[in-house]
Amino acid sequence: MDVAWVIVADNARARFFNWQTNRQLVEFETMVCPDQRLHESELVSDRQGRIGTSASGHHGVGHADGFKEQERELFAAHIAARIGQGRTSNQFKKLVLMAPPQCLGRIRARLDDPCEKMIVHTINKELTRLSPEGLAEYLPAHL
Repeated sequence: MDVAWVIVADNARARFFNWQTNRQLVEFETMVCPDQRLHESELVSDRQGRIGTSASGHHGVGHADGFKEQERELFAAHIAARIGQGRTSNQFKKLVLMAPPQCLGRIRARLDDPCEKMIVHTINKELTRLSPEGLAEYLPAHL
């Protein structure tokens, strides 16, 4: 039987499960990005710079994406790296990803080709708060 990993993630947490032959999910690891639960003003110590113009007053200067978006990108990279580590150590043969659409896209963009080829199912939905039994209902019968 092929071992399957089921990864359930959002911007702040990723839960890693092994899929058992008796259709049970067993959680073996959790990754947390606590900065995603904070407001951006709590994450950045200084206010953005401001510039003045003679025509229209003062304007804020800063990154359009913001610090939280950078943290989301970094967290997705950590999730993808952990998946890659599991693949290279032969911990799974199949992969299921469950995450909201943007988060899922960020993770998939960082997976290498061998990991990408192991994906057998994806769910574009926020499911991190569900119990293992609740998550199992989203998995295909052929897994």
